Amino acid sequence: LLTISDGKFKLEQVKIDSSVTDSLPPKIKYDFEDIAWDRHTGKVYISVEPYSKYRPMFGIYELQFRNNDIFSLEVTGMKKLEITPDSLFRKHVKDNVGYEGLAVDENYLYLGLEGVPRSEKEFDGGLIRVVDRHTLKIVATLILDSLGINTVTGLAMGSDGTLWGTDRNRLAFFNLKIDNKFQVTNVRVFPVNNYLPGDHSFRYAAALEAIALDGNGNVYLIDDPFTKEFVPVDNILRKLDSVTAHRFRDLVPVIYGYKLD
Repeated sequence: LLTISDGKFKLEQVKIDSSVTDSLPPKIKYDFEDIAWDRHTGKVYISVEPYSKYRPMFGIYELQFRNNDIFSLEVTGMKKLEITPDSLFRKHVKDNVGYEGLAVDENYLYLGLEGVPRSEKEFDGGLIRVVDRHTLKIVATLILDSLGINTVTGLAMGSDGTLWGTDRNRLAFFNLKIDNKFQVTNVRVFPVNNYLPGDHSFRYAAALEAIALDGNGNVYLIDDPFTKEFVPVDNILRKLDSVTAHRFRDLVPVIYGYKLD
């Protein structure tokens, strides 16, 4: 759990109680992609992406924290949500391509599918499934490519009810206003020029995989360099301080903060 106070970041480990881990199949792996917290009810949801032999674990889960408090840092329960129709929920999902974005409001879950695969690394555009929290039924699908959004790699709900997200393939983050008929009535796309931490003379192609907001108008983007193509090339790394270069080579994520006007 990452908390921010007075501009300082604090990273704390979340413990999963043995009552949860002991109930899982042996040697199981969860590919966690996004997390959504409902500040009004205390409920927490996570998205698990399918991958190889762990494909059966794919889905959206509700986590129970001790005393219904995410800040207890202890998960005491984990329940898979049975979203329907199942055929629509699984459509376009394949190994390493799933619901990378997840957000929640009072009535709905918003599931951001990374994209409709065209090839191994290209997509015809991302989409968002809207799920009724009470019935767990998909009630709408938002197609985003015509809005200038190619991939959905993270989602977050704004305090004003608008939806924020990241688009890794187009190196941008976006904001959507959606009406009660699930029509997008306004879209803003913010291109990102990713500078190297501490050195604005160099740029690189970051892998924007998550987004978060705070109460002060700040937007935080997570760069998760999961492959070498998202790491600066060697002739740039050699010009950086040893600590920064070492972190990039070890594929350590980077957090970028933006202040919106």
